[in-house]
Amino acid sequence: MRCRTAARKDGTMEKKLLIEVEAEKSVLAAAILDPSVFPAARGILRPTDFGRSAHQVIWKAMEGIADQGEPIDQLTLKHFLDTHGALEQIGGASYILDLASCSFAITNWASHARIVKTMSVLNQLERVAALIDAGVSAKEDPASVIEQAMSGIAGASRQLMMAQRPISAPSKCEGCGGSVPAGATYCPCCGLRQ
Repeated sequence: MRCRTAARKDGTMEKKLLIEVEAEKSVLAAAILDPSVFPAARGILRPTDFGRSAHQVIWKAMEGIADQGEPIDQLTLKHFLDTHGALEQIGGASYILDLASCSFAITNWASHARIVKTMSVLNQLERVAALIDAGVSAKEDPASVIEQAMSGIAGASRQLMMAQRPISAPSKCEGCGGSVPAGATYCPCCGLRQ
Protein backbone atom coordinates (compact mmCIF):
# COMPACT_ATOMS: atom_id res chain seq x y z
CA MET A 1 0.00 0.00 0.00
CA ARG A 2 1.30 3.45 -0.83
CA CYS A 3 1.95 6.08 1.81
CA ARG A 4 -0.88 8.35 2.88
CA THR A 5 1.23 11.51 2.99
CA ALA A 6 4.34 12.88 1.34
CA ALA A 7 6.39 16.00 1.97
CA ARG A 8 6.13 18.81 -0.58
CA LYS A 9 9.06 21.05 -1.45
CA ASP A 10 7.58 23.82 0.72
CA GLY A 11 7.58 21.53 3.77
CA THR A 12 3.81 20.97 3.92
CA MET A 13 2.30 17.52 3.70
CA GLU A 14 0.38 16.30 0.66
CA LYS A 15 -2.27 13.56 0.88
CA LYS A 16 -1.74 10.56 -1.38
CA LEU A 17 -4.21 7.98 -2.56
CA LEU A 18 -4.28 4.64 -0.82
CA ILE A 19 -3.48 2.08 -3.49
CA GLU A 20 -2.94 -1.68 -3.44
CA VAL A 21 -1.29 -2.03 -6.84
CA GLU A 22 -0.88 -5.80 -6.63
CA ALA A 23 -4.59 -6.28 -5.83
CA GLU A 24 -5.50 -4.07 -8.79
CA LYS A 25 -3.18 -6.04 -11.08
CA SER A 26 -4.64 -9.31 -9.82
CA VAL A 27 -8.22 -8.29 -10.64
CA LEU A 28 -7.23 -7.08 -14.11
CA ALA A 29 -5.23 -10.26 -14.76
CA ALA A 30 -8.11 -12.49 -13.68
CA ALA A 31 -10.48 -10.59 -15.99
CA ILE A 32 -8.08 -11.17 -18.89
CA LEU A 33 -7.57 -14.86 -18.12
CA ASP A 34 -11.10 -15.99 -17.18
CA PRO A 35 -14.17 -14.76 -19.09
CA SER A 36 -16.42 -15.23 -16.06
CA VAL A 37 -14.48 -12.82 -13.83
CA PHE A 38 -15.24 -9.49 -15.49
CA PRO A 39 -19.05 -9.67 -15.30
CA ALA A 40 -18.89 -10.58 -11.61
CA ALA A 41 -16.20 -8.01 -10.76
CA ARG A 42 -18.00 -5.31 -12.74
CA GLY A 43 -20.84 -5.69 -10.25
CA ILE A 44 -18.74 -4.05 -7.53
CA LEU A 45 -15.89 -2.18 -9.25
CA ARG A 46 -15.88 1.03 -11.26
CA PRO A 47 -12.93 2.50 -13.16
CA THR A 48 -12.50 5.16 -10.48
CA ASP A 49 -12.00 2.45 -7.83
CA PHE A 50 -8.56 1.76 -9.29
CA GLY A 51 -5.82 3.99 -7.91
CA ARG A 52 -3.44 3.77 -10.87
CA SER A 53 -4.62 5.74 -13.88
CA ALA A 54 -3.37 3.00 -16.23
CA HIS A 55 -5.61 0.51 -14.41
CA GLN A 56 -8.58 2.88 -14.75
CA VAL A 57 -7.97 3.03 -18.50
CA ILE A 58 -7.71 -0.76 -18.73
CA TRP A 59 -10.95 -1.25 -16.75
CA LYS A 60 -12.77 1.27 -18.97
CA ALA A 61 -11.48 -0.60 -22.03
CA MET A 62 -12.74 -3.88 -20.58
CA GLU A 63 -16.15 -2.25 -20.07
CA GLY A 64 -16.10 -1.11 -23.69
CA ILE A 65 -15.17 -4.58 -24.94
CA ALA A 66 -17.87 -6.24 -22.82
CA ASP A 67 -20.47 -3.67 -23.93
CA GLN A 68 -19.71 -4.62 -27.54
CA GLY A 69 -20.40 -8.26 -26.65
CA GLU A 70 -16.80 -9.27 -27.28
CA PRO A 71 -14.70 -11.52 -25.05
CA ILE A 72 -11.98 -9.90 -22.95
CA ASP A 73 -8.54 -11.37 -23.54
CA GLN A 74 -5.05 -10.11 -24.27
CA LEU A 75 -5.69 -9.55 -27.97
CA THR A 76 -9.08 -7.86 -27.73
CA LEU A 77 -7.82 -5.63 -24.93
CA LYS A 78 -4.69 -4.65 -26.88
CA HIS A 79 -6.75 -3.99 -30.02
CA PHE A 80 -9.35 -1.90 -28.16
CA LEU A 81 -6.72 0.20 -26.39
CA ASP A 82 -4.72 0.65 -29.60
CA THR A 83 -7.83 1.60 -31.60
CA HIS A 84 -8.76 4.19 -28.97
CA GLY A 85 -5.22 5.61 -28.75
CA ALA A 86 -4.70 4.47 -25.17
CA LEU A 87 -2.25 1.57 -25.54
CA GLU A 88 0.87 3.60 -24.77
CA GLN A 89 -0.97 5.35 -21.92
CA ILE A 90 -1.10 2.06 -20.00
CA GLY A 91 2.49 1.06 -20.73
CA GLY A 92 2.06 -0.67 -24.08
CA ALA A 93 1.29 -4.21 -25.10
CA SER A 94 4.02 -5.52 -22.80
CA TYR A 95 2.01 -4.37 -19.76
CA ILE A 96 -0.99 -6.41 -20.91
CA LEU A 97 1.28 -9.44 -21.38
CA ASP A 98 2.71 -8.84 -17.92
CA LEU A 99 -0.79 -8.78 -16.42
CA ALA A 100 -1.78 -11.94 -18.28
CA SER A 101 1.21 -13.78 -16.83
CA CYS A 102 -0.28 -13.51 -13.32
CA SER A 103 -2.13 -16.83 -13.46
CA PHE A 104 -2.38 -17.00 -9.63
CA ALA A 105 -4.84 -14.10 -9.86
CA ILE A 106 -7.75 -16.31 -10.87
CA THR A 107 -7.82 -18.04 -7.50
CA ASN A 108 -8.24 -15.01 -5.24
CA TRP A 109 -9.58 -12.30 -7.55
CA ALA A 110 -12.77 -11.77 -5.49
CA SER A 111 -10.76 -11.02 -2.34
CA HIS A 112 -8.50 -8.73 -4.33
CA ALA A 113 -11.53 -6.92 -5.82
CA ARG A 114 -12.74 -6.25 -2.27
CA ILE A 115 -9.33 -4.83 -1.38
CA VAL A 116 -9.47 -2.50 -4.41
CA LYS A 117 -12.97 -1.37 -3.41
CA THR A 118 -11.96 -0.89 0.23
CA MET A 119 -9.04 1.34 -0.80
CA SER A 120 -11.44 3.32 -2.99
CA VAL A 121 -13.84 3.83 -0.08
CA LEU A 122 -10.99 4.96 2.18
CA ASN A 123 -9.94 7.45 -0.50
CA GLN A 124 -13.53 8.74 -0.66
CA LEU A 125 -13.48 9.24 3.11
CA GLU A 126 -10.13 11.04 2.80
CA ARG A 127 -11.76 13.46 0.33
CA VAL A 128 -14.65 14.02 2.74
CA ALA A 129 -12.18 14.77 5.53
CA ALA A 130 -10.37 17.25 3.26
CA LEU A 131 -13.69 18.89 2.40
CA ILE A 132 -14.53 19.28 6.09
CA ASP A 133 -11.05 20.63 6.82
CA ALA A 134 -11.30 23.16 3.98
CA GLY A 135 -14.78 24.23 5.09
CA VAL A 136 -13.68 24.73 8.68
CA SER A 137 -10.50 26.58 7.64
CA ALA A 138 -12.54 28.90 5.39
CA LYS A 139 -15.13 29.38 8.15
CA GLU A 140 -17.90 28.30 5.78
CA ASP A 141 -21.49 27.86 6.89
CA PRO A 142 -21.43 24.77 9.17
CA ALA A 143 -24.76 23.52 7.79
CA SER A 144 -23.30 23.52 4.26
CA VAL A 145 -20.13 21.74 5.37
CA ILE A 146 -22.16 19.12 7.25
CA GLU A 147 -24.50 18.60 4.29
CA GLN A 148 -21.59 18.07 1.89
CA ALA A 149 -19.83 15.76 4.35
CA MET A 150 -22.96 13.69 4.93
CA SER A 151 -23.46 13.33 1.18
CA GLY A 152 -19.87 12.14 0.79
CA ILE A 153 -20.14 9.72 3.69
CA ALA A 154 -23.42 8.33 2.33
CA GLY A 155 -21.72 7.68 -1.03
CA ALA A 156 -18.79 5.99 0.66
CA SER A 157 -21.20 3.89 2.72
CA ARG A 158 -23.01 2.69 -0.42
CA GLN A 159 -19.69 1.76 -1.99
CA LEU A 160 -18.62 -0.11 1.13
CA MET A 161 -21.85 -2.12 1.13
CA MET A 162 -21.09 -3.12 -2.49
CA ALA A 163 -17.65 -4.32 -1.44
CA GLN A 164 -19.05 -6.44 1.38
CA ARG A 165 -21.71 -8.28 -0.57
CA PRO A 166 -20.86 -11.76 -1.78
CA ILE A 167 -19.43 -12.06 -5.28
CA SER A 168 -21.05 -14.99 -7.03
CA ALA A 169 -18.59 -17.57 -8.16
CA PRO A 170 -18.81 -18.89 -11.72
CA SER A 171 -20.03 -22.40 -12.35
CA LYS A 172 -18.54 -24.99 -14.68
CA CYS A 173 -20.13 -25.67 -18.07
CA GLU A 174 -21.48 -29.18 -18.40
CA GLY A 175 -20.41 -29.25 -22.05
CA CYS A 176 -16.92 -27.81 -22.35
CA GLY A 177 -15.97 -27.45 -18.68
CA GLY A 178 -15.36 -23.71 -19.09
CA SER A 179 -16.43 -21.05 -16.61
CA VAL A 180 -19.99 -19.75 -16.79
CA PRO A 181 -20.61 -16.38 -15.10
CA ALA A 182 -23.08 -16.41 -12.22
CA GLY A 183 -26.58 -15.86 -13.55
CA ALA A 184 -25.65 -16.63 -17.18
CA THR A 185 -27.94 -18.98 -19.07
CA TYR A 186 -25.41 -19.86 -21.80
CA CYS A 187 -21.75 -20.83 -21.68
CA PRO A 188 -19.63 -18.03 -23.22
CA CYS A 189 -17.21 -20.65 -24.60
CA CYS A 190 -19.44 -23.19 -26.32
CA GLY A 191 -22.91 -21.62 -26.19
CA LEU A 192 -24.49 -24.56 -24.35
CA ARG A 193 -27.61 -23.65 -22.39
CA GLN A 194 -27.02 -24.06 -18.65
